[in-house]
Amino acid sequence: MISAIRSLNTRKPLEPMSAQEVFDCNPNWCICNATVTAYDVYQSIDEYIGMRLDLERDKPFTGQCTHTCNKTIIDKTGYGWENAGYTYPQHPFDREKVMSDWLSKVPFVVYTKSSSHVFQTYAGGILDSDECNNTGPLDHSLLLVGEGVDNGTDYWIARNNYGEGWGEKGYIRLGKGKNVCGIGLGYIIVE
Repeated sequence: MISAIRSLNTRKPLEPMSAQEVFDCNPNWCICNATVTAYDVYQSIDEYIGMRLDLERDKPFTGQCTHTCNKTIIDKTGYGWENAGYTYPQHPFDREKVMSDWLSKVPFVVYTKSSSHVFQTYAGGILDSDECNNTGPLDHSLLLVGEGVDNGTDYWIARNNYGEGWGEKGYIRLGKGKNVCGIGLGYIIVE
């Protein structure tokens, strides 16, 4: 999400942001033992780095827990943003009706339920199944990038982090207006 916002705001090419920096700057995380959500990452960047982050090429992933965080350098070299909005994933509330308005400004992260068979095996088309609505808590994040209509069915377009071999070259279309797989129940927006 931050990479997409950086690209939109600076007109520079889309480049990955530094995951290593997120782990190095949070003294409580270690790459090997941290299971984190998008909300956890947002909180960590806000608290420990001051809503700035370097590019992956400037602070590449090493897989090591060094905790060598130089905030002074990050302030000079990192991309920063001013505004952010979020919901707590523990308190879902239907926000799907206003997501189009937000999406007209920036792509943003949405929380979803990914543990269902229909989500895990998604290979294409519009996923519009109640099965993934009954599979527990919001446990996954997607980058919401667009919306559309196919044969009268409204849908959201989201990018997953499973790689291009999953779904529609790494993307999923989720039925719109029914909170399919929990979409619309939580988000993180950075401007």
